[in-house]
Amino acid sequence: MRTLKELLGNDCLGYFTRSDTIEKLMAKINLGHQKLVGIESIKIVNEDRMSLIFNTRKDGLDNKVYNLLDVIMGEPTWEQMMDIKFGVGHKCDMRIVLYDKESGMFDIISNRCTAFNFASLYNSCGVITYLLGAEINSINQPDELGIGYDIDAHPDIESVTPYRKLPSRIDFEEAEFWHRFGDYSYPSQESFTNPAEVGFRPFVVYHVNNVTDVIPVWKEGGFFVKITTNNFQGHQKLLSLLRSKRREIEDHYSKKHIEIQRIPDTPIKIKVKIDDRPFSEFESMSIWEKNECAKSYREIVFEFRDFFESLINGLPEIDQRDKAQINPE
Repeated sequence: MRTLKELLGNDCLGYFTRSDTIEKLMAKINLGHQKLVGIESIKIVNEDRMSLIFNTRKDGLDNKVYNLLDVIMGEPTWEQMMDIKFGVGHKCDMRIVLYDKESGMFDIISNRCTAFNFASLYNSCGVITYLLGAEINSINQPDELGIGYDIDAHPDIESVTPYRKLPSRIDFEEAEFWHRFGDYSYPSQESFTNPAEVGFRPFVVYHVNNVTDVIPVWKEGGFFVKITTNNFQGHQKLLSLLRSKRREIEDHYSKKHIEIQRIPDTPIKIKVKIDDRPFSEFESMSIWEKNECAKSYREIVFEFRDFFESLINGLPEIDQRDKAQINPE
């Protein structure tokens, strides 16, 4: 099958700036009763993506409606779906994302599945969003070039997400990093459908010997990895680890980067600072840089996990009949 870019050639984006094309798209999403007033602005993001803001006016009303048409010659991307709400489309009343159904996957977490979940979440939170897949030789009311459109998401589709308050931009950025960190093929469902107590991003945790947990954290203060537990046996293991292996830990990670967290009646935590880089640097990275960054941190976390696992494996078994106190001196 031919792609839109192959069909339209050098005018692949310009085709969607035509008034008749925009009017057909409006009719497709049942907004044909709105009159196209004009184009407010056109932003060529790159050779494959364009953001166009156009004005319409509802019958009998004087106020203009600001609409965004965001077209991409490929699969919709995470960055694009962020941009239509927090960037180029932040003042718009309605958003249309149009992508090419015949294109291949460009990025591991950027695809129509992710875009559908973005659109569903936006619509649940009152951010009116349509996701349209364009297809050549479509039987779905094609235009003169044979291009038809499938509506993948619209405001009236039953939501797959329980969100009613839109997560913040930083929430989306953190979710993107942890999806790339986990190297998920279709990562979005967990974050978009299960806010629960872990927040918007996926909850990344690695278990060590079924008694302790390794949890990576990246905030403005840097990238950290902590090892903790939620049970008595794990707590005793960590105490024993500090008594007998603390020098090895400090030699491996540098004493100044290690923090021992002791809170009364709470299992102990060992927190190690891996990198000073603030999380805000992630936003300005290219997709390649984001993937490389996530891969690098993932390898560091795996090394951390393996290092502590080897130390814990060398500890004597804990007699669970003991009644040791939490955080004894």
